[in-house]
Amino acid sequence: KAQKNTDNKSDTNVKKSRYADIENHWAKKYITYLEENDILSAFKEEKFNPNKYITRAELLTMLVKMKKLKTIAYNDSFKDVSQDHPYADIIQTAYENKIIDGYGDGTFRPDNEISRAEMSVMLISLAKGEDISDDEIDTILSIFKDKSKIPQWSKKYMAWTVKNKLIEGYDGYINAKRNISRSEICTILYKIMTGDMIK
Repeated sequence: KAQKNTDNKSDTNVKKSRYADIENHWAKKYITYLEENDILSAFKEEKFNPNKYITRAELLTMLVKMKKLKTIAYNDSFKDVSQDHPYADIIQTAYENKIIDGYGDGTFRPDNEISRAEMSVMLISLAKGEDISDDEIDTILSIFKDKSKIPQWSKKYMAWTVKNKLIEGYDGYINAKRNISRSEICTILYKIMTGDMIK
């Protein structure tokens, strides 16, 4: 389910986007807000493809922009990211600023689509939020029918995103391993930016 924001704010003042394919999309306001704040500068095409799943590297470009980090030249931190990868410097910047660690095998898999669980780990490095106790994690996640399918390493982060109303379930399922679309991530980042949650 798309993570729609129901903040009841009018769309009347939404400026025209350079993306030709979001005019009638439910997430137009959120996409345009990020565009106006230069968070989407990596997406240079005429179409945004809002329903396309976002990749790990694409999400990093948005987070690095939101944190206003100074770009660091790539230093071969991951064995599957070459010097000429289009997001190499962004990946290095995120790594140096502890937004990402990569996988245990020394890879980052930049072009893989990102799951909701993986996204939650990246987001907690970006936004303010209270620490969550083990009991609170269990309580928050216990309402989901698929709680047993939430990866152990992501439970704290997923509970944090639910507590802060950044993601919600669908028919009682949190779908931790499901990939997330560009429009959904724009909605989540909009909530963080307008909710004064950035560290």
